[in-house]
Amino acid sequence: MNIFNCVRDNELKEVTIIKKNLKKGDILFEQGKKCSELAYVLKGKFEAKTNYDNLNETTIRIINENNYIGINLLFSSSPIYMATFICLEDAIVELIKKEDLLKILKKDEKTLNSFLNTLSDVAVNQNEYLKMVNVKTIKGKICYFLYQEYRKNNSLEFDIKYTKTALSKTLHVERPSLGFEIKNLVDEAIIENKNKHYKILSLEKLLSYIEK
Repeated sequence: MNIFNCVRDNELKEVTIIKKNLKKGDILFEQGKKCSELAYVLKGKFEAKTNYDNLNETTIRIINENNYIGINLLFSSSPIYMATFICLEDAIVELIKKEDLLKILKKDEKTLNSFLNTLSDVAVNQNEYLKMVNVKTIKGKICYFLYQEYRKNNSLEFDIKYTKTALSKTLHVERPSLGFEIKNLVDEAIIENKNKHYKILSLEKLLSYIEK
């Protein structure tokens, strides 16, 4: 459920939802700044890049449309962005101030439940991401990702939302290495792959690479 739709349903005159249009390369939020509003990506995608000691800039994740930015940070005791969010393509974002969201959460139980459910989903997804990061091999990371997609879709055949370039950034691996290992998985008859479409042929073999 889109929290912003719940907010709209309440029709509180003092609560404002801001719609923002951004161009490729625009910065939505900067690392080190305070998070004071919730963002929802209606269209486009963003790259979250972290700069360590002003030396090494690292992409930590890609945020696609229909995802939130700042939802797990807004009510934190230290609501500081740990990354800069850069537009990868023209985008449309909805924004609501923290104080306005609080008014709705206090007033409407439906919106509160939606917000808490979304927070829970974000926590689960982050936990799965941390598990994936700890998988040692590139092939293992790919297999772990595909296993999670299998669980999510409840099917051995599915489409993913990532291009291979976006997936390489999500998994923190080099694009050529990603393509090489996917080809190996195809050659080993563990998966079939065409663009964003995947089919797991051997779940047992897929899981074996996660454990290595």
